[in-house]
Amino acid sequence: MTKLITPNVLRHLAWQIATGAAVAVVAVVAKTDYSSLGIYAPLAQASAALAASVVNEALGSAPKA
Repeated sequence: MTKLITPNVLRHLAWQIATGAAVAVVAVVAKTDYSSLGIYAPLAQASAALAASVVNEALGSAPKA
């Protein structure tokens, strides 16, 4: 059985949580809600996922196809 919680999974999870928290802080500081941030909120989450994938690839720890 393969290990489900790998360092890659933990890295992605940490980056997503940190990005979500940063977006929430921006929303609070701007006195607005998540939906009014428009495309920028989900774009931040997608960018974090992409960056985590790039780091995993650079570290040589990305899953092989």
